[in-house]
Amino acid sequence: MLTDPSPIQQTDASPTAPVVYGDGRFIADTNNRIVPVATKAFVAGQLPLLLLVGPTGSGKTAILDCLSQDLTSSFVKQTAADFFHQYVRAIDTDSLPELFASLTTDVTFLLDDLHHLLGKEQVQIFLGSLLDEAANLGNQVVLTCRSLPQEAGFLPRFASRLSGGLTVQLNSPSNETRRNLINVYATQLGLQLTDDALDLLVTNLSGTVTAIHHHVTQLHLHFGGKPVAAVECQRYLNDSDFNTTHTPKDIISCVARYYQLRLSDFTGSSRRHAVAAPRSIAMYLCRQYTSLSLQQIGDAFGGRDHTTVMHSCRKIESQLANDTATQLAIKELKRKLPGTN
Repeated sequence: MLTDPSPIQQTDASPTAPVVYGDGRFIADTNNRIVPVATKAFVAGQLPLLLLVGPTGSGKTAILDCLSQDLTSSFVKQTAADFFHQYVRAIDTDSLPELFASLTTDVTFLLDDLHHLLGKEQVQIFLGSLLDEAANLGNQVVLTCRSLPQEAGFLPRFASRLSGGLTVQLNSPSNETRRNLINVYATQLGLQLTDDALDLLVTNLSGTVTAIHHHVTQLHLHFGGKPVAAVECQRYLNDSDFNTTHTPKDIISCVARYYQLRLSDFTGSSRRHAVAAPRSIAMYLCRQYTSLSLQQIGDAFGGRDHTTVMHSCRKIESQLANDTATQLAIKELKRKLPGTN
C-alpha cells in the first residue's frame, strides 16, 4: 500500500489519526493500528506470509481487496471455498500438479476465509505444501481466517505452518472506528451530519462495516445533500425499514414472485442475467431487512461465499444511484414485503 498514488491516506495531521484504505472500506485507528504497518511491509516484500484473523465484519476481505489493488506483482486472489472446488476439479481431472504450479509460479497468493477448509484435511495438506513451496521460491502469501489457526481446529501441522508468518488480529468496529467510518462514508457521499446526529449514529449503528456503510448510504438517499440533525437520524432509526426484520425465505419468495422465477433459481448456479440480477436484488434486500451476516445470507442462497453477497449488495447500491429499472424494482419489492411500507 505504499506505491504512488497510495490508497492509504491520513485523515488529518495527527499521528494518531485514522488511516483510510482506498474508498474507506477499511479504517485503521487505534483499534487496529498495526494493520497499515503490516500491509506496508507486505507490499514492500518484507513479509513472506501474512495472516489476518478477525470476526465477521472486522475488515479482513476489505484489506485483501486493497492489497490486491496495490500489488505490482502478479497475484491470484480467491476464496477458500473456490480453492476447495478448484482442488476437487483438479483431483477429478488428474491435474493437481498443474494447479500446484499455477499457484506457486512467480505469483502472490491471496486466500480469503481459510476457515472454510476446516474438516477438509487433504486440502489442508495440499495448501501446506503450497505454502512451503511459496516460501522456497520467495513468493508471498496472505490468508484470512475468523480465528487463530491453533484454536480453529485445523490439522496441527497445518496450524503450525500458519504460525510461521505474521499474524494480525483484527477487532470488530469500536465506537472510535464507527465514528471514523461514518465520517468517511458521509464525506464521500456529501452527507452533512451535525455533531449530535453523528453521536446518535455511533451509538446505534453497532453492526459490521458493511452494515454501517449501508445505513449511511440510506441516510444520504433519504435526505440528499441537506444537513441532517439528530431528529432526522432518529426518524430514520425508528423507521420500519430499519427495524423490520424478515427471513431470507420471505424475501426470496417475494422476489421470486415478482420476477416469476422458481425458488431453486436463487440457490442454483445459473448465471443468466434473468436469474442473477433478481438473485442480487434478493441478497441486497436480505442485507437491508435482516440482521444476518454476509455469510449467513450466502448460506441461504445455496451456500454462496460472503464475498459474493458483498459484491452483489455493492452492485445493487451502485445501480440504485442511476438505474431507473433497479430503483423501481426495489421500490415495488419493498412495498410488497409485509411491514416495510
